[in-house]
Amino acid sequence: MSQVQSCHCLHLLTITLAQRVIALERFKEAKHDLLPPRVAVWQEALNALDLKQPCEALVGTWFPEPELLVSPPSQLRLLTYISNWVSLRMPLFARLGRSTIYAPVTQNSWRTLLSRFPEQTDEEKRASEQLKSQAGSSKTTASRASTASRASSQQPSSSSTTTSAQSAKQAASQKRHQQKEAVCRYFKAFLGFQRPLELRVELIKSFVWRDVVVTLDSDAARAGEMSVPAEVIREMAWELGEVAFRVEVCELDMRMNPQSGARALRARHELLDSIFHGHHWSRPEYPRPPDGLAAEASNARVESLQLLRLLVSRWPGCPPVLRTSNFQYGFDVTDLERELAKFYCQCAYLKFGRAAAVPRRLPDTLYAPLPQAQQVPAGHAP
Repeated sequence: MSQVQSCHCLHLLTITLAQRVIALERFKEAKHDLLPPRVAVWQEALNALDLKQPCEALVGTWFPEPELLVSPPSQLRLLTYISNWVSLRMPLFARLGRSTIYAPVTQNSWRTLLSRFPEQTDEEKRASEQLKSQAGSSKTTASRASTASRASSQQPSSSSTTTSAQSAKQAASQKRHQQKEAVCRYFKAFLGFQRPLELRVELIKSFVWRDVVVTLDSDAARAGEMSVPAEVIREMAWELGEVAFRVEVCELDMRMNPQSGARALRARHELLDSIFHGHHWSRPEYPRPPDGLAAEASNARVESLQLLRLLVSRWPGCPPVLRTSNFQYGFDVTDLERELAKFYCQCAYLKFGRAAAVPRRLPDTLYAPLPQAQQVPAGHAP
Protein backbone atom coordinates (compact mmCIF):
# COMPACT_ATOMS: atom_id res chain seq x y z
CA MET A 1 0.00 0.00 0.00
CA SER A 2 1.33 3.43 -0.96
CA GLN A 3 1.87 6.28 1.48
CA VAL A 4 -1.08 8.13 -0.04
CA GLN A 5 -3.36 5.12 0.30
CA SER A 6 -2.16 4.55 3.86
CA CYS A 7 -2.86 8.14 4.88
CA HIS A 8 -6.25 7.91 3.21
CA CYS A 9 -7.25 4.73 5.00
CA LEU A 10 -5.90 5.59 8.44
CA HIS A 11 -6.80 9.23 8.81
CA LEU A 12 -9.19 10.60 6.22
CA LEU A 13 -12.19 8.31 6.09
CA THR A 14 -12.37 7.16 9.69
CA ILE A 15 -15.82 8.46 10.56
CA THR A 16 -16.46 8.46 14.30
CA LEU A 17 -19.81 8.26 16.07
CA ALA A 18 -19.60 11.99 16.83
CA GLN A 19 -19.05 12.73 13.13
CA ARG A 20 -21.99 10.48 12.32
CA VAL A 21 -24.24 12.58 14.58
CA ILE A 22 -22.96 15.76 12.93
CA ALA A 23 -23.61 14.23 9.49
CA LEU A 24 -27.24 13.64 10.44
CA GLU A 25 -27.50 17.27 11.53
CA ARG A 26 -26.66 18.30 7.96
CA PHE A 27 -30.11 17.23 6.81
CA LYS A 28 -31.34 20.45 8.41
CA GLU A 29 -31.15 23.79 6.62
CA ALA A 30 -28.37 26.04 7.92
CA LYS A 31 -29.24 29.73 7.96
CA HIS A 32 -26.48 32.22 7.22
CA ASP A 33 -26.40 35.58 5.48
CA LEU A 34 -23.51 34.43 3.25
CA LEU A 35 -25.02 31.03 2.44
CA PRO A 36 -27.46 30.70 -0.49
CA PRO A 37 -30.43 28.62 0.73
CA ARG A 38 -31.20 25.17 -0.58
CA VAL A 39 -33.96 24.96 -3.18
CA ALA A 40 -37.15 24.41 -1.17
CA VAL A 41 -38.31 21.22 -2.89
CA TRP A 42 -34.90 19.61 -2.31
CA GLN A 43 -34.83 20.64 1.34
CA GLU A 44 -38.29 19.14 1.72
CA ALA A 45 -36.90 15.92 0.27
CA LEU A 46 -34.13 15.87 2.87
CA ASN A 47 -36.68 16.47 5.62
CA ALA A 48 -38.85 13.59 4.41
CA LEU A 49 -36.13 10.92 4.23
CA ASP A 50 -36.59 7.53 5.85
CA LEU A 51 -33.50 7.38 8.05
CA LYS A 52 -34.49 4.00 9.46
CA GLN A 53 -33.32 2.28 6.30
CA PRO A 54 -29.75 1.01 6.74
CA CYS A 55 -27.20 2.84 4.62
CA GLU A 56 -24.59 0.84 2.74
CA ALA A 57 -21.58 2.97 3.66
CA LEU A 58 -20.39 6.15 5.34
CA VAL A 59 -18.86 8.21 2.57
CA GLY A 60 -17.06 11.53 2.96
CA THR A 61 -17.44 14.46 0.57
CA TRP A 62 -15.57 15.43 -2.58
CA PHE A 63 -15.60 19.11 -1.59
CA PRO A 64 -15.91 21.09 1.62
CA GLU A 65 -19.49 21.96 2.38
CA PRO A 66 -20.44 25.60 1.73
CA GLU A 67 -21.54 25.84 5.36
CA LEU A 68 -17.93 25.18 6.36
CA LEU A 69 -16.60 27.95 4.13
CA VAL A 70 -18.85 30.71 5.50
CA SER A 71 -19.13 29.69 9.17
CA PRO A 72 -15.79 30.69 10.81
CA PRO A 73 -16.43 32.70 14.01
CA SER A 74 -14.32 35.75 13.11
CA GLN A 75 -13.60 37.87 10.05
CA LEU A 76 -9.93 36.85 10.11
CA ARG A 77 -10.87 33.17 10.18
CA LEU A 78 -13.32 33.72 7.32
CA LEU A 79 -10.61 35.47 5.33
CA THR A 80 -8.26 32.56 6.06
CA TYR A 81 -10.81 30.00 4.82
CA ILE A 82 -11.39 32.03 1.65
CA SER A 83 -7.64 32.35 1.02
CA ASN A 84 -7.03 28.62 1.44
CA TRP A 85 -10.05 27.68 -0.69
CA VAL A 86 -8.95 29.98 -3.52
CA SER A 87 -5.50 28.35 -3.44
CA LEU A 88 -7.00 24.84 -3.73
CA ARG A 89 -10.00 25.60 -5.95
CA MET A 90 -8.49 25.31 -9.41
CA PRO A 91 -6.20 22.31 -8.65
CA LEU A 92 -9.26 20.45 -7.31
CA PHE A 93 -11.45 21.50 -10.24
CA ALA A 94 -8.75 20.31 -12.65
CA ARG A 95 -9.29 16.78 -11.33
CA LEU A 96 -12.93 16.85 -12.40
CA GLY A 97 -12.10 16.43 -16.08
CA ARG A 98 -10.63 12.98 -15.49
CA SER A 99 -12.46 9.67 -15.64
CA THR A 100 -11.80 9.17 -11.93
CA ILE A 101 -11.28 12.12 -9.61
CA TYR A 102 -10.24 11.32 -6.04
CA ALA A 103 -11.55 9.64 -2.93
CA PRO A 104 -13.95 11.64 -0.73
CA VAL A 105 -12.76 12.73 2.71
CA THR A 106 -14.36 13.85 5.96
CA GLN A 107 -15.33 17.43 6.70
CA ASN A 108 -12.65 17.44 9.42
CA SER A 109 -10.06 16.91 6.68
CA TRP A 110 -11.49 19.80 4.67
CA ARG A 111 -11.50 21.93 7.82
CA THR A 112 -7.82 21.16 8.31
CA LEU A 113 -7.06 22.47 4.82
CA LEU A 114 -9.22 25.58 5.06
CA SER A 115 -8.10 26.58 8.56
CA ARG A 116 -4.36 26.63 7.84
CA PHE A 117 -3.43 29.89 9.52
CA PRO A 118 -0.42 32.19 9.06
CA GLU A 119 2.40 32.10 11.59
CA GLN A 120 1.53 34.22 14.59
CA THR A 121 3.39 37.44 15.17
CA ASP A 122 5.28 37.87 18.47
CA GLU A 123 2.49 40.13 19.71
CA GLU A 124 -0.17 37.56 18.82
CA LYS A 125 1.81 34.80 20.54
CA ARG A 126 2.08 36.87 23.73
CA ALA A 127 -1.64 37.62 23.63
CA SER A 128 -2.46 33.95 23.09
CA GLU A 129 -0.25 32.84 25.96
CA GLN A 130 -1.83 35.47 28.20
CA LEU A 131 -5.31 34.21 27.38
CA LYS A 132 -4.24 30.62 28.08
CA SER A 133 -2.69 31.70 31.37
CA GLN A 134 -5.84 33.55 32.40
CA ALA A 135 -8.00 30.57 31.46
CA GLY A 136 -5.73 28.26 33.45
CA SER A 137 -5.87 30.53 36.50
CA SER A 138 -9.66 30.66 36.33
CA LYS A 139 -9.90 26.87 36.18
CA THR A 140 -7.47 26.49 39.10
CA THR A 141 -9.43 28.96 41.24
CA ALA A 142 -12.72 27.24 40.48
CA SER A 143 -11.23 23.84 41.23
CA ARG A 144 -9.88 25.00 44.58
CA ALA A 145 -13.22 26.50 45.54
CA SER A 146 -15.15 23.36 44.67
CA THR A 147 -12.85 21.06 46.65
CA ALA A 148 -12.25 23.23 49.76
CA SER A 149 -15.17 21.71 51.67
CA ARG A 150 -13.85 18.18 51.06
CA ALA A 151 -10.19 18.88 51.75
CA SER A 152 -10.15 17.42 55.27
CA SER A 153 -11.52 14.06 54.14
CA GLN A 154 -9.33 13.57 51.07
CA GLN A 155 -5.71 12.73 50.51
CA PRO A 156 -3.63 15.47 48.85
CA SER A 157 -3.47 15.22 45.10
CA SER A 158 -0.23 13.63 44.04
CA SER A 159 2.04 15.30 41.54
CA SER A 160 2.02 12.10 39.53
CA THR A 161 -1.70 12.54 38.81
CA THR A 162 -1.10 16.03 37.48
CA THR A 163 1.84 14.85 35.40
CA SER A 164 -0.23 11.99 33.97
CA ALA A 165 -3.04 14.35 32.94
CA GLN A 166 -0.57 16.72 31.30
CA SER A 167 1.05 13.84 29.42
CA ALA A 168 -2.32 12.59 28.17
CA LYS A 169 -3.22 16.09 27.00
CA GLN A 170 0.12 16.48 25.25
CA ALA A 171 -0.23 13.06 23.57
CA ALA A 172 -3.73 13.95 22.30
CA SER A 173 -2.47 17.26 20.94
CA GLN A 174 0.43 15.52 19.20
CA LYS A 175 -1.93 12.97 17.67
CA ARG A 176 -4.19 15.72 16.28
CA HIS A 177 -1.15 17.46 14.84
CA GLN A 178 0.02 14.24 13.17
CA GLN A 179 -3.43 13.67 11.69
CA LYS A 180 -3.46 17.21 10.28
CA GLU A 181 -0.03 16.65 8.75
CA ALA A 182 -1.29 13.40 7.21
CA VAL A 183 -4.17 15.30 5.60
CA CYS A 184 -1.73 17.80 4.06
CA ARG A 185 0.53 15.00 2.76
CA TYR A 186 -2.45 13.23 1.20
CA PHE A 187 -3.69 16.30 -0.67
CA LYS A 188 -0.18 17.28 -1.75
CA ALA A 189 0.32 13.82 -3.24
CA PHE A 190 -2.85 13.52 -5.30
CA LEU A 191 -2.86 17.17 -6.39
CA GLY A 192 0.71 16.80 -7.57
CA PHE A 193 2.09 19.79 -5.70
CA GLN A 194 5.87 20.12 -5.77
CA ARG A 195 6.00 21.90 -2.42
CA PRO A 196 4.52 20.57 0.83
CA LEU A 197 1.13 21.73 2.02
CA GLU A 198 2.06 23.35 5.32
CA LEU A 199 -0.19 23.72 8.35
CA ARG A 200 1.01 27.30 8.63
CA VAL A 201 0.57 29.32 5.44
CA GLU A 202 0.46 33.00 4.56
CA LEU A 203 -2.75 34.48 3.21
CA ILE A 204 -2.86 35.36 -0.46
CA LYS A 205 -2.99 39.10 -1.21
CA SER A 206 -5.68 39.02 -3.89
CA PHE A 207 -7.47 36.78 -6.38
CA VAL A 208 -9.60 37.16 -9.50
CA TRP A 209 -13.29 36.35 -9.34
CA ARG A 210 -15.38 36.77 -12.49
CA ASP A 211 -13.05 39.32 -14.09
CA VAL A 212 -12.73 41.30 -10.86
CA VAL A 213 -9.65 41.61 -8.65
CA VAL A 214 -10.60 40.91 -5.03
CA THR A 215 -8.23 42.04 -2.28
CA LEU A 216 -7.74 40.15 0.99
CA ASP A 217 -6.90 42.62 3.76
CA SER A 218 -5.88 40.74 6.93
CA ASP A 219 -5.39 43.95 8.93
CA ALA A 220 -8.99 44.98 8.21
CA ALA A 221 -10.17 41.47 9.15
CA ARG A 222 -8.37 41.70 12.49
CA ALA A 223 -10.29 44.93 13.08
CA GLY A 224 -13.57 43.14 12.32
CA GLU A 225 -13.99 44.36 8.75
CA MET A 226 -14.21 42.19 5.63
CA SER A 227 -12.43 43.25 2.44
CA VAL A 228 -14.07 40.55 0.31
CA PRO A 229 -17.53 41.74 -0.86
CA ALA A 230 -20.42 39.74 0.57
CA GLU A 231 -21.77 39.03 -2.92
CA VAL A 232 -18.46 37.40 -3.89
CA ILE A 233 -18.53 35.15 -0.81
CA ARG A 234 -22.12 34.14 -1.55
CA GLU A 235 -21.19 33.30 -5.14
CA MET A 236 -18.21 31.23 -3.96
CA ALA A 237 -20.43 29.36 -1.51
CA TRP A 238 -23.03 28.73 -4.24
CA GLU A 239 -20.38 27.45 -6.65
CA LEU A 240 -18.94 25.14 -4.00
CA GLY A 241 -22.35 23.63 -3.30
CA GLU A 242 -23.22 23.39 -7.00
CA VAL A 243 -20.01 21.60 -8.00
CA ALA A 244 -20.42 19.24 -5.05
CA PHE A 245 -23.97 18.45 -6.18
CA ARG A 246 -22.90 17.78 -9.77
CA VAL A 247 -20.05 15.50 -8.70
CA GLU A 248 -22.37 13.59 -6.37
CA VAL A 249 -24.91 13.08 -9.19
CA CYS A 250 -22.14 11.43 -11.19
CA GLU A 251 -20.81 9.38 -8.27
CA LEU A 252 -24.29 8.26 -7.23
CA ASP A 253 -25.12 7.22 -10.80
CA MET A 254 -21.97 5.09 -10.87
CA ARG A 255 -23.16 3.33 -7.72
CA MET A 256 -26.81 2.98 -8.71
CA ASN A 257 -26.11 2.06 -12.34
CA PRO A 258 -22.66 0.44 -12.25
CA GLN A 259 -21.64 0.03 -15.87
CA SER A 260 -17.95 -0.07 -16.80
CA GLY A 261 -16.18 0.58 -20.04
CA ALA A 262 -15.48 3.59 -22.25
CA ARG A 263 -18.92 3.53 -23.90
CA ALA A 264 -20.78 3.58 -20.58
CA LEU A 265 -18.55 6.37 -19.28
CA ARG A 266 -19.12 8.43 -22.42
CA ALA A 267 -22.89 7.92 -22.24
CA ARG A 268 -22.95 8.98 -18.58
CA HIS A 269 -20.96 12.14 -19.24
CA GLU A 270 -23.08 13.03 -22.28
CA LEU A 271 -26.18 12.83 -20.12
CA LEU A 272 -24.53 14.91 -17.41
CA ASP A 273 -23.49 17.49 -20.02
CA SER A 274 -27.15 17.72 -21.05
CA ILE A 275 -28.37 18.18 -17.48
CA PHE A 276 -25.71 20.75 -16.59
CA HIS A 277 -25.01 23.04 -19.54
CA GLY A 278 -21.51 24.39 -20.14
CA HIS A 279 -18.03 23.44 -21.32
CA HIS A 280 -17.92 20.60 -18.78
CA TRP A 281 -20.77 19.16 -16.77
CA SER A 282 -18.97 19.66 -13.45
CA ARG A 283 -18.25 23.38 -13.82
CA PRO A 284 -20.89 26.13 -13.84
CA GLU A 285 -20.40 29.07 -16.20
CA TYR A 286 -20.74 32.78 -15.44
CA PRO A 287 -22.83 34.85 -15.78
CA ARG A 288 -25.40 32.14 -15.23
CA PRO A 289 -28.19 31.49 -17.75
CA PRO A 290 -31.65 31.75 -16.14
CA ASP A 291 -32.37 28.02 -16.36
CA GLY A 292 -31.38 24.77 -14.66
CA LEU A 293 -32.49 22.90 -11.56
CA ALA A 294 -32.27 25.98 -9.31
CA ALA A 295 -34.17 28.37 -11.60
CA GLU A 296 -37.18 30.05 -10.02
CA ALA A 297 -39.47 29.81 -13.06
CA SER A 298 -40.81 26.28 -13.54
CA ASN A 299 -40.44 26.40 -17.34
CA ALA A 300 -36.75 27.24 -16.86
CA ARG A 301 -36.31 24.02 -14.84
CA VAL A 302 -38.20 21.66 -17.15
CA GLU A 303 -35.35 20.59 -19.45
CA SER A 304 -32.86 19.85 -16.67
CA LEU A 305 -35.51 18.09 -14.58
CA GLN A 306 -36.52 15.90 -17.52
CA LEU A 307 -32.92 14.89 -18.18
CA LEU A 308 -32.25 14.18 -14.50
CA ARG A 309 -35.42 12.07 -14.50
CA LEU A 310 -34.03 10.06 -17.42
CA LEU A 311 -30.82 9.48 -15.48
CA VAL A 312 -32.50 8.21 -12.27
CA SER A 313 -35.08 6.17 -14.21
CA ARG A 314 -32.26 3.66 -14.86
CA TRP A 315 -31.76 3.12 -11.11
CA PRO A 316 -33.23 0.13 -9.26
CA GLY A 317 -36.23 1.00 -7.13
CA CYS A 318 -37.16 4.04 -9.23
CA PRO A 319 -40.85 4.87 -8.64
CA PRO A 320 -43.10 4.08 -11.64
CA VAL A 321 -44.20 7.71 -11.88
CA LEU A 322 -40.59 8.74 -12.61
CA ARG A 323 -40.23 6.02 -15.25
CA THR A 324 -43.37 6.91 -17.17
CA SER A 325 -44.11 10.62 -16.62
CA ASN A 326 -42.43 13.54 -18.35
CA PHE A 327 -41.72 17.11 -17.31
CA GLN A 328 -43.53 19.32 -19.80
CA TYR A 329 -43.50 23.02 -20.53
CA GLY A 330 -46.61 24.92 -19.49
CA PHE A 331 -47.63 22.41 -16.81
CA ASP A 332 -47.21 22.42 -13.03
CA VAL A 333 -44.09 20.34 -12.43
CA THR A 334 -44.02 20.64 -8.62
CA ASP A 335 -45.44 17.20 -7.73
CA LEU A 336 -43.19 15.30 -10.13
CA GLU A 337 -40.21 17.44 -9.12
CA ARG A 338 -40.90 16.56 -5.48
CA GLU A 339 -40.94 12.82 -6.32
CA LEU A 340 -37.66 13.19 -8.21
CA ALA A 341 -35.91 15.06 -5.39
CA LYS A 342 -37.21 12.63 -2.75
CA PHE A 343 -36.04 9.53 -4.65
CA TYR A 344 -32.64 11.07 -5.41
CA CYS A 345 -31.99 12.15 -1.80
CA GLN A 346 -33.08 8.76 -0.43
CA CYS A 347 -30.69 6.96 -2.78
CA ALA A 348 -27.88 9.33 -1.79
CA TYR A 349 -28.50 8.61 1.88
CA LEU A 350 -28.47 4.85 1.29
CA LYS A 351 -25.20 4.99 -0.67
CA PHE A 352 -23.38 7.76 1.21
CA GLY A 353 -24.83 7.55 4.72
CA ARG A 354 -25.33 11.32 4.93
CA ALA A 355 -27.29 14.21 3.50
CA ALA A 356 -26.84 14.72 -0.22
CA ALA A 357 -25.51 17.95 -1.65
CA VAL A 358 -28.54 19.55 -3.29
CA PRO A 359 -29.19 22.58 -5.54
CA ARG A 360 -29.14 26.03 -3.94
CA ARG A 361 -30.83 29.24 -4.97
CA LEU A 362 -28.58 31.31 -7.18
CA PRO A 363 -27.49 34.71 -5.85
CA ASP A 364 -29.01 37.40 -8.08
CA THR A 365 -25.52 38.75 -8.80
CA LEU A 366 -24.62 35.61 -10.76
CA TYR A 367 -26.91 36.62 -13.61
CA ALA A 368 -24.73 39.62 -14.53
CA PRO A 369 -21.10 40.76 -14.35
CA LEU A 370 -19.95 42.03 -10.97
CA PRO A 371 -20.12 45.86 -10.85
CA GLN A 372 -16.51 46.47 -9.80
CA ALA A 373 -13.93 48.88 -11.18
CA GLN A 374 -10.86 46.65 -11.07
CA GLN A 375 -11.30 44.54 -14.19
CA VAL A 376 -8.93 41.95 -15.69
CA PRO A 377 -9.00 40.14 -19.04
CA ALA A 378 -11.74 37.52 -19.05
CA GLY A 379 -9.30 34.75 -19.88
CA HIS A 380 -7.69 35.15 -16.44
CA ALA A 381 -10.90 34.83 -14.43
CA PRO A 382 -12.39 31.62 -13.00
